[in-house]
Amino acid sequence: MEEVIGKLEVLTSQFVQTLDTTDVDAIAHFIEQRQILIDEFTKLREQASLYISQDEAEQKAVNQKIANRIKHLLSYDPLINEKMSQLMGNTAQQVSKINQSRKREQAYNPAYNADAIYFDKKK
Repeated sequence: MEEVIGKLEVLTSQFVQTLDTTDVDAIAHFIEQRQILIDEFTKLREQASLYISQDEAEQKAVNQKIANRIKHLLSYDPLINEKMSQLMGNTAQQVSKINQSRKREQAYNPAYNADAIYFDKKK
């Protein structure tokens, strides 16, 4: 379990270091990788609960150490959420501009209306 948490710490610290220049694709990749590691941790945690340690004091110390590392990882979540919100806001503004542009174009350049038909009456 500690190896998985170590991988998660490395992934998170690398991502947070590049947070200022991160784009939507990088965030999506980070979230996918993070979820894989979280799923792996959960699976290991469930397996470990089947094998209860004989020394409860040692088990509590390990659990406390893991809990502290996880709390430290969770402390980065507000930064990540802020960046995601910022990118979502930028994307929403861009979509709004595109929609306004389309409305203007439709107003000044109406679609071709084929009501008139020309018949050639050559004999």
